[in-house]
Amino acid sequence: MHDELNASNVTLKIKATMSLLTSYIVAISSVDISVSLNPRAILQFHF
Repeated sequence: MHDELNASNVTLKIKATMSLLTSYIVAISSVDISVSLNPRAILQFHF
């Protein structure tokens, strides 16, 4: 019984990590896309 609880906890942690990584990758991808479409946006952002 204890082993089953540990296994389910590991599965939940893996799922949470995967969803975090997915949202992180999506955010980076959308930033890359907007940057490649509008390079001046970076200059305006910095200055």
